[in-house]
Amino acid sequence: MRLDKFLSDALNIPRAAAKKAVSSGRVTVNGTIIKDSGHHVEEAAVALDGQPVRYQRYCYIMLHKPAGCVCANSDRCDKTVFDLLPPEYRKKDLFVCGRLDKDTTGLVLLTNNGPLAHRLLAPKSNLFKEYLVTLRDPVTEEVVLELQRGVALKDLRCRPAYFEPLSANRGILRISEGKYHQIKRMFAALGNQVTALHRQSIHGLSLDPALPEGACRYLTNDEIISLEKKE
Repeated sequence: MRLDKFLSDALNIPRAAAKKAVSSGRVTVNGTIIKDSGHHVEEAAVALDGQPVRYQRYCYIMLHKPAGCVCANSDRCDKTVFDLLPPEYRKKDLFVCGRLDKDTTGLVLLTNNGPLAHRLLAPKSNLFKEYLVTLRDPVTEEVVLELQRGVALKDLRCRPAYFEPLSANRGILRISEGKYHQIKRMFAALGNQVTALHRQSIHGLSLDPALPEGACRYLTNDEIISLEKKE
């Protein structure tokens, strides 16, 4: 990889700024000042102004989505999850891995790792997401059993879903699909109505309880390893 591209990607700065930093002698590679932006760096120790620069091929960001925000790159009417990111987090190739409805809150994963996103979202992967669901009416044992059998909608039969009651009309729902408005449609088909929906986890990656609504952070190394682990 060229040195200017390495710096641009690692620091999320324009390529022109990276080239200027290199030409002005601010960059070292393995302890030697390099002024050639085209210098190739592979397994090299790069530093800018004496500070190590670490390159990661993929970026993983956990965001606590608030209600009223849409999972889109841009929108004429509503704030998007990308509008919530601080400037240093805004890499041009980021995308949402598993969208949430406008009024749904909770965990959103943003990444530029296409293969991982495909694996997490592909139906055949059978990976679970966990939601905190609040309903208009109490959830009966029969409803819990119907969810486990797989609710029949007009256009599909849903896979088995697992509901753990926390109170009469509130509980944790685990599903391995993510069809359009699926959770709301499932409960509507069973004669109930979802009044609040909050995603708590994706394939074992849990929303950090210390992360307030609208805030984000990079995943830890342990979280990345766990997320990338093959089933």
